Amino acid sequence: VPRVRARRATSHGDRFRHEALALLATRADPDPWIRGDDGHPRAWIPVASWSDRVSLALDEIRVAGRGSLQVQRRLLALLDDLLEHAPAGRRPPLQTQRDAVERAVLETFPDPLDRAAAATADMIGIG
Repeated sequence: VPRVRARRATSHGDRFRHEALALLATRADPDPWIRGDDGHPRAWIPVASWSDRVSLALDEIRVAGRGSLQVQRRLLALLDDLLEHAPAGRRPPLQTQRDAVERAVLETFPDPLDRAAAATADMIGIG
């Protein structure tokens, strides 16, 4: 039963990650300045850029899941969907991630059958 729960949690995590990135893709980056009632800047707080957020959401999963067909397929599907729907200005970090997944597939799966399976985008990860 623990494996079933782990898979379900991963599926929910993937869905949350996808929905969060899709939502953030359409929003402007937040203003790092806290302004007073008069509109003048009072304090500056660091904020993550869109590129930082994409990296935070995907880098570790992409690297840790490098040898997994399912992880590669899910990442490709997520990135394809975001690339299709994100505004043009938000696409470069997504394309960078997709290119990294494609390189990982080529480097990690020498067998043509495995490579083809890993390179097929699929939200479920099973084909």
